[in-house]
Amino acid sequence: MHPYWSIRVTDNKIKLSLVERDGRTRAAISHMLVAADCQVEPFETLDELFTYDRDAIPVLIHDVEDTIADLKDRMIDVGVWMPVIAFADEFDPQRVLKAGRCGALDYLTLPFDIAHVVERIASARTDESRGAKPRRREA
Repeated sequence: MHPYWSIRVTDNKIKLSLVERDGRTRAAISHMLVAADCQVEPFETLDELFTYDRDAIPVLIHDVEDTIADLKDRMIDVGVWMPVIAFADEFDPQRVLKAGRCGALDYLTLPFDIAHVVERIASARTDESRGAKPRRREA
């Protein structure tokens, strides 16, 4: 197992955390991920995520304000590196670039294809099993 992160699979389900402030959007995305055979831990804020879950599982996070940079800083503080897939309401090349510099594996725009999210996480899992190291970038 790679020391930085590990994709957890429980009963053949990929486990991931979802960070989304809006309750309706969080519920809709959670339901789609569950329908795609994922185990989802939904959180409203980064505070909740780091209060209840410090495991190195993938995070699907809504990029608002400085959430991606804040997530990176918190991961560094606790010594856990989680694969990150960011999403936003609208495409903004500057935010995509900033998220990439903070280590995001992918950046999506709502509405997005849940199958792509699952595929991207599975791809990260395959990379891990081959011994590939996740990219760690400093902003």
